[in-house]
Amino acid sequence: MAGIILKIKSNAFHIFLLFSGISLFVISFPNKLYINGLPWCSFIATIPIFYIIKKRKFIGSLIFGFIYGALSYGFLNYFCIKYGLPFFSFLLMLMAVIYSLLFISLKALQKIFP
Repeated sequence: MAGIILKIKSNAFHIFLLFSGISLFVISFPNKLYINGLPWCSFIATIPIFYIIKKRKFIGSLIFGFIYGALSYGFLNYFCIKYGLPFFSFLLMLMAVIYSLLFISLKALQKIFP
């Protein structure tokens, strides 16, 4: 029972780190909140992602990469929805697949070079 609770806490912490990385990535670019963006946040945004990749297995890295790619580019390119929902959906799926492959590649490199 204690192992299940620990796993739930670990998953919740990784989801929190994922959303903090997405938030830092999005606010590093110019947007409605920050006209010029906060470019230094893009360097900090990678820290939670690298921690998630280190602690998760391959399938977890794939899932978190898919979610990271879809949500980060969905929030970053929100204005593309005016070109049509099929284009916006295609863009989100494309970035989700690219980031899931990136996360898997980083996980493989982490296994090769510990």
